[in-house]
Amino acid sequence: MQSRFTKILLRNELSLFRRATVTFISVTIEF
Repeated sequence: MQSRFTKILLRNELSLFRRATVTFISVTIEF
């Protein structure tokens, strides 16, 4: 159960990081 919770948490962090990276790249391209 602990590992499953860690996997979900890690996946959420990865998706958040990916979304932040995409936003940063699009903002950099705009300016």
